[in-house]
Amino acid sequence: MKPLLQELQYEVHLVDHCNLNCQMCDHFSPLAKKNFLSPQKYEKDVIRLAEIFENQAKYIRLLGGEPLLHPEVIKFFQISRAYFPDTSLELYTNGLLLPIQIPDFWIACQKFSVIINVTKYPIDFDYSKVELLAQYYNVKLIYVNQRDEVIKTSWRLPLDISGKQNPIDTFSKCDMGNVCIFLKNGCLYPCTVAPNIVHFNQYFNKNLQITDRDCIDIYHADANDILKFLARPIPFCKYCDIKRRKENIPWDISQKNITEWT
Repeated sequence: MKPLLQELQYEVHLVDHCNLNCQMCDHFSPLAKKNFLSPQKYEKDVIRLAEIFENQAKYIRLLGGEPLLHPEVIKFFQISRAYFPDTSLELYTNGLLLPIQIPDFWIACQKFSVIINVTKYPIDFDYSKVELLAQYYNVKLIYVNQRDEVIKTSWRLPLDISGKQNPIDTFSKCDMGNVCIFLKNGCLYPCTVAPNIVHFNQYFNKNLQITDRDCIDIYHADANDILKFLARPIPFCKYCDIKRRKENIPWDISQKNITEWT
């Protein structure tokens, strides 16, 4: 078991799909069909989490896919801040759609203290325009990979489709386990791979199984139950081949080949 978290932290997809589609994405966004999170469904879950954790969380990360593809992105700022007034509220984006956001978006970012986290990519895009917009509206913008030269690499976490990995060993060596906590449909997962494997299964006609033991239902658990669950391996860990993980692979667009994930 990994050390228990001291407080809640979670990530959530506003959309599953993306407008850049990076190779080997561990959210499987290049393979995902268009899907938009309902603000009403999100608010229901946030109300419950706020009740359990007494309106306290380390951070909330709104992401995807590409979250700016959601036409109601501002509502997620409002909802998150209403129930977690003191939490770090972060929007993770590739930034490509920031220059065309209407003033209301930037005003909302400032009003609800949203931190915009931009990942730079080696593409034809003027990041300085985004910086100027953030400065104009007094919005905090930071780069996930801040460098003068845009050097973006990828990491590859291959799946063992046969499910023969040791879950305890996998979880103990996983960088995401009990860190990239994912909220989906009223449940919390200890990583981003398990809740999003549905896109891999659908696209490649595979059956990497997700069961109710791979997540915890926030409507039938208290804070202690949740934190204990997130610190332990889940059955799905048997599909992640941590030993063959590779890092610092030159970034590229996905070709949607199964070998990117296996």
